[in-house]
Amino acid sequence: MTEENMTREGAALPIGANKDNVEKLLEAIKRKSGDEKGINATYGGAQFASVKRALDTLGLIKDYTLTELGRNIMYSADETEKKGAYLKAIMSYEPYEYCLNYLAQSKCGKEIKASDVKNYWGKNNYGSSERNREDAFPIFACFLELAGIGELIIGRRGNESRINCSVELDKIINEYDANRNIKMEESQSESMLSGDKGTSYEPVVEMSMTSNEIECDSKFTSETHVNSKKQPIVNINVDMSDWDIEKITAFFKALYGDYTND
Repeated sequence: MTEENMTREGAALPIGANKDNVEKLLEAIKRKSGDEKGINATYGGAQFASVKRALDTLGLIKDYTLTELGRNIMYSADETEKKGAYLKAIMSYEPYEYCLNYLAQSKCGKEIKASDVKNYWGKNNYGSSERNREDAFPIFACFLELAGIGELIIGRRGNESRINCSVELDKIINEYDANRNIKMEESQSESMLSGDKGTSYEPVVEMSMTSNEIECDSKFTSETHVNSKKQPIVNINVDMSDWDIEKITAFFKALYGDYTND
């Protein structure tokens, strides 16, 4: 999650927004980007400040403009992509992300009860007051609806409000985590191979060999220093810019004396 989207414990949770107003304000910002007065006039919904704060908090807007996540929602014709962007926004906000992970681990199944969410926030000091946590549940549910996770059911006749999920919550979270890990691995692989494209990847490998008192320090920056207490300093330059992953892996295996086959 980004530093901007993290919330200090005890800070007020977003309140006062619903699904329609979230979509209205995103549309107004799309049409009148950067124009506060124009956005306000175009919006036409209730509780402008509260809705704006919620979108700011989840990283969908900044300074009356759409962020990358916001653009993914507003300029995508694919409903699955839109829902994925909303889910990413939810999982970038600590009180939402940690609560969903907790509920998934507790095997809540397809139902998220308002009391379980509020109790988790209270135990972990999320929200400025009990009233704030009460008021924060509906907008939490609203974003889950927009992400396609479930539907808010308002409590009546003694039944508490709840979110009915389309599938078990733990399956949703596990799938999200798996997709996020795949994207992170792909990004790291691209960084390792991009070399001269402005991305540097410099893992440091330290090896100590007591038999001949050689200490070897190797980097992808293409310079390897071998320091020996009994030898002059020797600089070995290795150009890895055109190497593929298999060749790089083989090099470091040889460096460590690992000649076993995977």
